[in-house]
Amino acid sequence: MPLVDKKPKDYKQKSKQQRKPCQTNSDNFFYSMPNSKLLTVLIIFAIIVVIVMLYIFKYVTRNCGFNDSTNGAVGIYLSMVGLPVGVVLSFIVANTWSSFADASNKENEEATKLLLLYDLLTDIPGGAAIQDTIKIYTSFIITDEFPLMADGIQSTEGLAIILGIGDMIYNLNPQPGKETVLYNQSIDMYQQITSLRIIRMGYVVYGLAPELWWVLILGVVMVIVMSFFIYIKSWNLHVVLVSMTAATLISLLFLIVALNYPYRGDFGLDSLPYQIALANMVQPPTTDLIPLKKPLKPCPSKSSVGTQSSCSCSSCSSSSCSSPSTQSSCSSVDAQSDYTAAEYSDTVAEKKKLARLLAKHKMELNK
Repeated sequence: MPLVDKKPKDYKQKSKQQRKPCQTNSDNFFYSMPNSKLLTVLIIFAIIVVIVMLYIFKYVTRNCGFNDSTNGAVGIYLSMVGLPVGVVLSFIVANTWSSFADASNKENEEATKLLLLYDLLTDIPGGAAIQDTIKIYTSFIITDEFPLMADGIQSTEGLAIILGIGDMIYNLNPQPGKETVLYNQSIDMYQQITSLRIIRMGYVVYGLAPELWWVLILGVVMVIVMSFFIYIKSWNLHVVLVSMTAATLISLLFLIVALNYPYRGDFGLDSLPYQIALANMVQPPTTDLIPLKKPLKPCPSKSSVGTQSSCSCSSCSSSSCSSPSTQSSCSSVDAQSDYTAAEYSDTVAEKKKLARLLAKHKMELNK
């Protein structure tokens, strides 16, 4: 059955059992809580654990003879361990941020190319049915796929829809000339959209390898424990310094968690680019929105052979145009200028009206 015969509500009515997850994650706790609360909970928990560990360490090593003379050796070993841990942490934070930014760029690119494909099919016979399916697919991304991606699940239905769009495009029979050019561009645009979808689904389920997490956690724990060996006479000062160290390292780990899956958690990407694309498909801008449909013409000048009389003015209301024919021509240009200004005012009103329609449509999508 052609996909164009289906409506968006048909996809919503399908049971969730048909949506096969490609990969499930056991870290839903980290992504179901707002980032501010999650960071606060992690830091407080880490500080409490570190203080308890420091107290136990102080009690067990009370007779080991730690003093100011041992701080030099402890500092050397702490630097040897802390430096590689800090480098690895910095590298992974930069890498996860780069992946997050790339996912955001790919999302904007995919939404833009969906709108461009929609526009390319306007002048191709049989393209209206494909345009309807593109709107269905874009709406499906917004209403169905993004909630699934927030749970780390890939949608198999969305893949079926985009493959169906490709079949419909390949079945078109364009005529030589303009239609063939648009057809070739549509095929290229469709292939790019499919590639961008695959990249988006990859960001949904693939993050840092578990081995990297083991190394990071082990390195953080070692740095914190080695800070216990530093001899500080004041217990309160030692607690403050160790707590600050733990809070800093836990904040870096939190940042990696928040950026690891770009579509998950409170910091995850939203469907705004697709909402904008769908709004332009439902209410596309018209050619009447061009500010000046008739360009202003320069004031005509008249010169006669054998005479020095001429008319050349920068404004059509200039009094230097003395010839009757030139004055008539200037008057017509003045009228044209007034007409174009009126058109421009109407265009501004149309733009404001379209902006209100797009905002209203966005509010309906959010509901």
